[in-house]
Amino acid sequence: MRNEPEPLHLSCAQIKTLECAYKHERDRRFAERIQCILLFAKHYPLPQIKAILCVQIPTLKQWIALFRTHGLDGLRQWGYHGQPAALTDAQWAEVEAELERKCYTPDGLNLDFDSAILLSVRKLSSTGRQLIMIKIEFTPEEIDALEHERYHHPDPKVQKKMEVLYLKSQGLEHQEICRLCRISKTTLTTYLKQYQEGGIERLKVLGYAGQSSALDEHAPALEAYFKEHPPRTTAEAQQIIREQTGIERSLSQVRAFMKRLGMKYCKMGYVPGQAADPDKQAEQAAFQTQQLEPRLAEAQANQRAVLFMDAAHFVHGVYPTMVWCFTRLFMASPSGRQRFNVLGAIDAVTKKVFAVTNETYINAESVCLLLAQIAACYTGVPITIVLDNARYQKCDVVLRQAAALGIELLYLPSYSPQLNLIERFWRFVRKECLYSKYYPEFGGFKQAITDCIQTAHTKHRNELETLLSWNFQSFEKVQISTV
Repeated sequence: MRNEPEPLHLSCAQIKTLECAYKHERDRRFAERIQCILLFAKHYPLPQIKAILCVQIPTLKQWIALFRTHGLDGLRQWGYHGQPAALTDAQWAEVEAELERKCYTPDGLNLDFDSAILLSVRKLSSTGRQLIMIKIEFTPEEIDALEHERYHHPDPKVQKKMEVLYLKSQGLEHQEICRLCRISKTTLTTYLKQYQEGGIERLKVLGYAGQSSALDEHAPALEAYFKEHPPRTTAEAQQIIREQTGIERSLSQVRAFMKRLGMKYCKMGYVPGQAADPDKQAEQAAFQTQQLEPRLAEAQANQRAVLFMDAAHFVHGVYPTMVWCFTRLFMASPSGRQRFNVLGAIDAVTKKVFAVTNETYINAESVCLLLAQIAACYTGVPITIVLDNARYQKCDVVLRQAAALGIELLYLPSYSPQLNLIERFWRFVRKECLYSKYYPEFGGFKQAITDCIQTAHTKHRNELETLLSWNFQSFEKVQISTV
């Protein structure tokens, strides 16, 4: 390199002396100069020494020149005198007089030295420059809080603020804090003042709001359009924004804009048949409050058994869903299309399930078999079965069998699957034993469903208590899409 100083040729004894002096030196500045001489003597280039010590190359050259001519004594005597003082000698004389008057009592006792200095210097503020002293006392609780927040706060910018204050609490010098955290002295001063103003909570406040987006002025019009025409994908929203405003934005920017509008990416629900009709909603509400809830109250008091009945048809096929994996997985599809039919009834209180199964069809005979199975289990209490209006559940054969067994059949209003608890149970069965599960044989497929139904009220009791709670969905206040 141009203007590189001549190499230093030191003996082993000289290097050992320098290393010993570096190891035992308490003055950090003098130790830094000794380290510079050691590195240069070991043929480190000046740019590398600059990176290690964070010292400019001209300063390194001065240290090396001083060591050549005066040795260690020259390094110790060399000093940087800094910028001119903020106060003149006359002003410092006034400060000393003020200190003499304010800091000492007639008995010679020192009162508040720091506050006296601040008062004296503020008195000389006509010079346009003030001496700012930042001194913070940290309690053990505050140090523990800083230690926790510097690792666990969700925002990395706040984590950095906490790190700065934590290092300050450990007694590090400001220059060292700036070097470790890679911040300027101005930023460090800002963080310290924020902590003085409001403690840790003030450090959590980020004042930078970012630049305004060109889409913000179109936000009301786009919000109104999206309410009438909800986009199915981000790419579709991107196309709409381009057509409506002429502004091109990336998919991530479009996604962030829609979130600022308050939009969320949700799976659409559906309303059964005519359940969106106000008259039908009134009929369902009347059924729930006047017929269903009184019977459930009796069941809760052990004065009645209430069961919900319906059929499910499980096709022997594949039910692929999302899974955590290292590479995309595929499932083999069974060759046949065999169907396993289950007519079930679930107790609203105990969650016990009664079932009749076959591989052909569910009909009135299946319903009668299930009614007999339920009647044999409950003796001495009235039985109510809540069910829909399927023909095979409402025919004369079933009505006569129910009357003979003393069972009340409570038929739901039409288009009211949300009032039948067993619909939720069938979804649970599919999730538990069918989704992303492979059954090569139909026998294994049937056995998995049967085992799940028989053990659900014991093995999954806690989960069913939450899933089959008596909170029934109402469609009175939902927003219906007309697109």
